[in-house]
Amino acid sequence: MAESAKYWIALPADQKQYFYNIAAKSDGDHTAFEFFHTEIPDVVKHDPEGISILLDGGEVTVPVDGYPGPGPGQLSDDTITVEMPDRDMSRVVSGENGGDYTPDNVVLEDAGINRSRQAADMSDADYQSASDAINADAEIIANRVADTPSDVITQTADTAESIDLLDVLDTVGDVIIPLSAGYTVYKSVSKSVQKSDATAEEQAAIVAVATGGSVAGMAALCLNPVTGPVVGVAAACIGAWKLFELVGRAID
Repeated sequence: MAESAKYWIALPADQKQYFYNIAAKSDGDHTAFEFFHTEIPDVVKHDPEGISILLDGGEVTVPVDGYPGPGPGQLSDDTITVEMPDRDMSRVVSGENGGDYTPDNVVLEDAGINRSRQAADMSDADYQSASDAINADAEIIANRVADTPSDVITQTADTAESIDLLDVLDTVGDVIIPLSAGYTVYKSVSKSVQKSDATAEEQAAIVAVATGGSVAGMAALCLNPVTGPVVGVAAACIGAWKLFELVGRAID
């Protein structure tokens, strides 16, 4: 659960919205985080791009030799392209038959298969087939040949854990998104400074400071006036240092 929580904190807001929408359909008190935790396979929880492919479909290029392959960001001479389906959050007991959106009554399933079933319930075989497919596809996605490694999102999640933001999550839940904001700023600023005349060291410093500042700002806004600035500054310092190290390694 803690592992899922730190990746949930770092998940971009637009992706969180998918799970908020599912939770909003539930008659119970189930949260968006619960659906993320139970329905997204562990192997891609840290990978926002991989989660998008798992949910929305698309082409994935994976190494042929030595499957599951070298992993995201690494290249292989022999590859194959796999088409992933668009998926629905299917209910095992259909809505027509009283089924609710709860973690134990849903499974991610090929949208075409789900819609062809119409108002019928899923059979045991249907459920097993959907479960097997989602896990198999998640493994393929996790081992795709990607343009961008998943180091950034993992480092951001590790930063969240190091400043005890998981404890904060227990009290204020999904309101706190400073690390998601930091990751967004990191991507934007990184692209900008690469086009500038700044030295490699200056570029690294600019990216780290900008990202740390966004983390601090979001933390100060989300937390109460007494503790907000303290947590914000701590997040900024740790986040800036982590990202400085990351960008520094990339430049080297």
